[in-house]
Amino acid sequence: MIKGYKCFNSDFTNNYGFKFEVGATYFVKEGNIQFGVKGNGFHMCKNMEETFIYFDAMKNDVIVCEVIGSGNFHKVDDEYKGYYDMW
Repeated sequence: MIKGYKCFNSDFTNNYGFKFEVGATYFVKEGNIQFGVKGNGFHMCKNMEETFIYFDAMKNDVIVCEVIGSGNFHKVDDEYKGYYDMW
């Protein structure tokens, strides 16, 4: 298991409209892990401040949560802005 952070819109949706629920467990759909509109996986960030790459908290009401991931992980070093690591 690994702890991380995830940012949501104020209604607990992600940028693709997927609705999350506090306390629920989510699973990756079958196939190779992919992210984005046609993705089948979920991402989380190693550090809380990294979540703001994906959400503009200065313009929108957002919720940041500590999350726990388990199972197999696909780690991506996201070079966006040069210093972020994404889990």
